[in-house]
Amino acid sequence: MRNIKNFFWRIRREKYAVLFDETFYLEKNHDVRDSGHDPLKHYLTFGWQEGRDPSSHFSTSEYLKRHPHLVNERIDPLTHFIRSGKKSNSVKNGTDETYVPQHTYNEEEYTPYFDAEYYKKNYQDIANSDLDPFFHYMNHGWKEHRNPSNLFNTAHYLAMYVDIAHSGMNPLQHFVEHGRGEGRSPLPFRQKVKSKTVSLKVTAIVPNYNHAPFLEERLNSILNQTYQNLEIIILDDCSTDDSRAVIEKFRSTHPELITTILNERNSGSIFSQWRRGIEAANGNLVWICESDDFCEPTFLEEVIQGFADESVMVSFGRIQFADRSGAVQQGLDGYREQSMPGAWAESFSIPAAKLFQTAFGNTNIIPNVGGCVFRHQVITPSEWKEAMSYKILGDWYLYLILSRGGKIHYAPSAVSYFRQHGGNTSVKSFVSEHYYVEHARIGRTIREYWGSDDLNTLRLYKRCEEQFDRFSDQIDGFSLPGAFNVSEVLSTKRTKTHILMGVLGFELGGGELFPVYLANELVSRGFLVSFLAIRVDHHASKVREELDSRVSVYDIQDALEFGVDAFLESASIDIVHSHYLGIEYYLLQRARQRHPYVVTLHGSYDSASISDRDLMTMIRGVDCWVYLTQKNLKHLDGIPLSSDVLRHIPNGVPEARAKRGVSRADLDISDDAIVFVIASRAIEEKGWRETIAALEAAQQATSAPLCLILCGTGPVYDDLVQQGVPSNVRLLGYRNDIRDIYEISDVVVLATRFVGESFPLGLIQAMQAGKPIVATAIGEIGAMITSDDNRAGILLPNLEDDATFISQLEGAIISLLDVDLRNKCSLISRNIGERYDIRQVASAYEQLYADVISRRAMSADETMPT
Repeated sequence: MRNIKNFFWRIRREKYAVLFDETFYLEKNHDVRDSGHDPLKHYLTFGWQEGRDPSSHFSTSEYLKRHPHLVNERIDPLTHFIRSGKKSNSVKNGTDETYVPQHTYNEEEYTPYFDAEYYKKNYQDIANSDLDPFFHYMNHGWKEHRNPSNLFNTAHYLAMYVDIAHSGMNPLQHFVEHGRGEGRSPLPFRQKVKSKTVSLKVTAIVPNYNHAPFLEERLNSILNQTYQNLEIIILDDCSTDDSRAVIEKFRSTHPELITTILNERNSGSIFSQWRRGIEAANGNLVWICESDDFCEPTFLEEVIQGFADESVMVSFGRIQFADRSGAVQQGLDGYREQSMPGAWAESFSIPAAKLFQTAFGNTNIIPNVGGCVFRHQVITPSEWKEAMSYKILGDWYLYLILSRGGKIHYAPSAVSYFRQHGGNTSVKSFVSEHYYVEHARIGRTIREYWGSDDLNTLRLYKRCEEQFDRFSDQIDGFSLPGAFNVSEVLSTKRTKTHILMGVLGFELGGGELFPVYLANELVSRGFLVSFLAIRVDHHASKVREELDSRVSVYDIQDALEFGVDAFLESASIDIVHSHYLGIEYYLLQRARQRHPYVVTLHGSYDSASISDRDLMTMIRGVDCWVYLTQKNLKHLDGIPLSSDVLRHIPNGVPEARAKRGVSRADLDISDDAIVFVIASRAIEEKGWRETIAALEAAQQATSAPLCLILCGTGPVYDDLVQQGVPSNVRLLGYRNDIRDIYEISDVVVLATRFVGESFPLGLIQAMQAGKPIVATAIGEIGAMITSDDNRAGILLPNLEDDATFISQLEGAIISLLDVDLRNKCSLISRNIGERYDIRQVASAYEQLYADVISRRAMSADETMPT
């Protein structure tokens, strides 16, 4: 009977989902929150009779004024509105439209998304009337799909988010009150990208060897760029002409912009110079400017706009030939057109996978490195070695490496010039055997990365055949089939795996930090890894900075507007690894095809109410559920799943070494103090306030000076900054040097009572640093800090009563004032911490990916028609 009731409640909950805002209800009604009552049940049973509102956009009292009979009939307003209010025309709001409860709006809250001047300029009927633009839009204009500013597209929002369209709620109101925090976008993806201002720093690297006649024009073309957030690194490879004098003149004139690296011996490799420049760069973006080339003043301004899309890894412009004197020559427009006919008049952003499977797989569409800019990223020694082994096509290989799993952007308005003169090695290459051997090599490498189809590989061979025939009278000593064995290239199979990590965004929390750590480790192992984030534009910047720059970041909106199946196909995603429930709602609900799919269960599933229909969609789409603790599997209770779709893998973190960048003196903490530290999100449930209270009580019981360091951000941090803290408490905010903080501390505390707590990463970092622990017995924490009945500290009972909980916490603090106990716990802590090294965890996931992909491939083979 209970299961039947629960089933009907789930169905009923779906009907109310749009109009009932559970978060709003609990925030406004602390008695309901503290009682543990189901908020929707409470409203439908008691709340409406007490005049409580179910959401910010539905007024219970206003609705009852218009329908007074509901009180006597004991029918709640939400049920009445859902059953008849939407359809009934008996009550109007002064127009021919169905009444929807309305509130007055505070115009200031909607800045900058409502622009009165924009509204009047674009809608002359409003400009020519006495109507207030804001009032008109909020009550009428949005229903006519008018836009309130160039930062909000009404039609897009309603089309993209059908739950809002079905609710009848003003879309701008929803966005301002809820949508921003939920990561919803006010603009179509392409419009959003175009509206962004890119302010990334560019490092312009100028490798020079004996190009004194061209060097001044080259450097001036960089200095005169309309985009000025840049630095310049000039490298000279032991030139024998007047290059050094030219370089010194520019360096002395612009010492704040220009750094020089001058070789005393020629390196013999242009890629050696590129490498030195990239490793010395401080910019977010890198622009390698060959010393004999030049560009238009707007080149950078135009080309870097592509990086407004965080999935873009390489952006290039229209590269044109120029002769020795700098006069433009024809040739490259036709060269581009042959590779991808009709595509070059407008800008585009295409996944590297798709581009290398087509045009970039048969033609080097960036024939000069000075015509492109790329994200500053690690290029491994083995990748540099491979690039240096090429005599002609090393740049093409590096474009493949640099673009990785992200997109390549083309901006035809970004014009640069590739100078042709007697010293160019590229002009002499067509009669060399290396030219044809290296085309075969690059063909094999592209197939290993992206599985370029046979037809595209044959186009690559055909281009080589055309060049071979064209220069056949100058070629001697080798044959084309001998240099380019096309059968061998065609037999090359794809070996790279592209993993898509689905996340909420870049926030503080295990579900957000763990995928960053895992992605970084997988990239270091040679995997292609991309992120798919719901909140791309709203993140803690320091968390974002921890992600390896080789990982491209896709916006969920981009995937949804493009189409989920088309997105996964064009980016050649081999497996999706989700770390947030919302990813399943977005991807699995919209995908028509099944894709290898893994979910790691963090806190988002623990606190969610999932309808039966949505849960069945997820079960059908997910190949393996990875859990950290048994409570993660609560949503799957009673469902007969086979053991191969469940796997236990613990969280892990990289074992960072302390940099000794912070000392006790820096924080005004005495050497004899016993220092406790918390590193977590600053939310009420994480126990910051309780720990402060417990520490103050413990201080009364001892003469030893006690100190508490609080690291993290969130609403509690904000409150404490405003309210002030005791003199022995240090509020540090977010720190990316947490290992240094642990080094100067004695005990790590996590007095959490957060319902979604599973496998906190902060405790792993603490144990890797060998610190004693004080933590609550919730989630997997008890098992985490225990090994063979030895515990790395003190485990607190998870008590609801604040006073009792604080008393228990005070006792734990006093116990750990004993130095012998701290030393014992420290040794146990360090030993346990070794089992959570991210390298071990990544190996487990690597095996899981292989199992899931193999299982899916076998399943596909079984369903193939014979």
